[in-house]
Amino acid sequence: YFTDLLELNQVFVPELLIINRFSVSANGEVIVGTQLSPSDFNVALKTTTEGNILEIIINNPEGDGLQIIFTTSIQGDDSHEIYKNKFKFAVGKDGFEYTSLPATVEIDNGRVHIIKTDELGNPMEGVEFGFFSYPHGYGNNDIGVYLVTDADGKVSTQRLKYGRYYLYESMPSPGYNVADNFMEGAIINVTADDTVEMQTYRISNVPTKTWIYKQNENEKYLDWALFKLELLTEDGYMLISDDLELIEGSILITHLDEGTYRLTEIEATQGYLLNTEPLVFELSRNEDNYLEVNNFIFTNYRGSVQLLKMDEDKLKLEGVMFDLYDDKDVLIKSGLLTNLDGKIVVDDLAPGTYYFKETKTLKGLVLNKAPITFTIKASANGKPEAVRLEVVNDKVVLTPDPTDEQTPTVVDIANPTPTDGKVKGAVKVPTAVEQTKGGQTPKTAISDNTNVFMFVIILSAMYITSIQLKKRFKKI
Repeated sequence: YFTDLLELNQVFVPELLIINRFSVSANGEVIVGTQLSPSDFNVALKTTTEGNILEIIINNPEGDGLQIIFTTSIQGDDSHEIYKNKFKFAVGKDGFEYTSLPATVEIDNGRVHIIKTDELGNPMEGVEFGFFSYPHGYGNNDIGVYLVTDADGKVSTQRLKYGRYYLYESMPSPGYNVADNFMEGAIINVTADDTVEMQTYRISNVPTKTWIYKQNENEKYLDWALFKLELLTEDGYMLISDDLELIEGSILITHLDEGTYRLTEIEATQGYLLNTEPLVFELSRNEDNYLEVNNFIFTNYRGSVQLLKMDEDKLKLEGVMFDLYDDKDVLIKSGLLTNLDGKIVVDDLAPGTYYFKETKTLKGLVLNKAPITFTIKASANGKPEAVRLEVVNDKVVLTPDPTDEQTPTVVDIANPTPTDGKVKGAVKVPTAVEQTKGGQTPKTAISDNTNVFMFVIILSAMYITSIQLKKRFKKI
């Protein structure tokens, strides 16, 4: 009767089992005898939590003892037979082991222990490691297995033949990268010392890093904002966080793994429009299963306005002067002049209500004194379009009262229906009927022209008469 405890990843190969009888001479020499046939013994395997127990029972024991040679193989995750272990020893009837026969195990008993933690020292479960002979060639003496850490972040190899092995992290935990000092893995030497105390490798993971930078159109970093972050899943976007606070121009987001993400601004930097256009970005690992540090830029904008100045004939007016005020009557910009195209453009405006005030116009045009109001909206989807205004000045037809006001004709591109202004304080010319009041007969332009005509006729007649008298005088 013979038993042996096999490791969990050792597989017994029954067709390679050899049992020989042997005898011992008078001087103690061991003599190997005949080989037993399969009918002379029974083999059984019993599975336990510690491994498989191999049992060999001899049906008809004869002679002084038995020489047992059996083989096991180490299995990888893909059930590929990596290498075989061959055991050869001899046992007498009384249980005495005859060392004069090869009675040693042809594989030694080194082991390697792995402890996996995060950056804070917490155990990490489910991290996968590859453990291979070095150099690895899948020969008869090669080993290649994958080890997965348990709930305590630990995993150990089975018994190993003395030699060199390659240990590397094949699958980091989601949101983590392999530490820089373990990026290339490790070459391990297993020696006889490891049969007493296992080699222990403490390997830490580091979180992935994603930077979000926030700037304006001039690439100046902005101080503060609040964002939410979502991950794209089969069911749509799933909220990860809605309180990502940007400070001093950037946010560092850690522990993100491969996937498509959407970053949306909730509150904008003071003085800037809320940018409702989300930043969508994708993270992926490289061929070394490493997720590089990624940098993304989110841009905030301020508003702008364009004023176009024309006369009533749609002629663009250059040189008309305006001042710009906010809704609290605070002067924002002064001395703004329309250009050759009749335009004034003002950028870098915070959300709010403003108005233009015309301070100087061209000769022959009426000065518009009423405010020209517009609003910069609080949000926009991406870069906002400029607010566009058209302002029309009326020509001076009659002499205006300079102390009176004229309502300008203002056309907003968003609401193109103009509002016509009226000229106030013009001098009114009385009609003929109004002049008749009080008993006076009005002098009309027609009566004056008739008198002139009659006077011309009389002068012409007198001239002709004088010529005729001269001719008669000469004849006499």
